[in-house]
Amino acid sequence: RIGLRRAVGGLDAVQYDPHETPHPRRSPSVNKSDLVERLEELGIAEDSYQVLCLLPLVEVAWADLEMDESERGRILDIARDKGLLSGGAEALLMGWLEQRPLRRYFVRGRRLFADLVRHDVDEGFTAERRDDTIALCLEVAQAAGGIFGVGAVCDQEKEVIAAIKKTLGAANRPLPGPLDALGGRSDRRQ
Repeated sequence: RIGLRRAVGGLDAVQYDPHETPHPRRSPSVNKSDLVERLEELGIAEDSYQVLCLLPLVEVAWADLEMDESERGRILDIARDKGLLSGGAEALLMGWLEQRPLRRYFVRGRRLFADLVRHDVDEGFTAERRDDTIALCLEVAQAAGGIFGVGAVCDQEKEVIAAIKKTLGAANRPLPGPLDALGGRSDRRQ
C-alpha cells in the first residue's frame, strides 16, 4: 500500500505523460472489500469516497504542472456545489490542490472510478456521473485561460482529458457544448 503522504509527496522526476500507464488491474468481479482497500491505498476513507469524482478535475488542473488559482477555485466551487466534501474529503482535496499527486496516484484513481462505474457498485458512480465529471474536467481546463476562450485549454490538458475519457470508458463520447478548445466539434446546431 502507498500512504497518502507518499502518494502526493511531490512531482515525478520525469515529464508528465498521462498515457504512460501500467496494465490495468483486472478482476472478473469486484467486491466491496477490494474497493475499500483500493480507496484506502489512495488515502480515501470509505465515508468520503465521493471525493474520488474530483480527482480527474485535479489531474486536469495539474496537467501543466501548475495549479492556477482559477482552476483551484473552480474545483472547490464544484466540490461544494455537489456536496462532495463529507468526512475527510475536504482535507484530502486540499492536499491534492496544494501538492500535485504522483502520476500513478492519478492513474489508480481513474481506474477505481472506472471500476465503480463499470460494475455499477454504487448509485453515486454512474455513467451519468462519469459524463458529468468529464464535462467538469473541461470547465476546469477552461477556467485558467485564454482571451474570450481562445487558447483556454493547453495541449497538456487536452492530453489528460483524452486519457481520462479513455480510462473511464468514454473515449468515443463527445464533450457537451462547443469543443473548439479541444479541436473537436459540437453536436449542437448553431
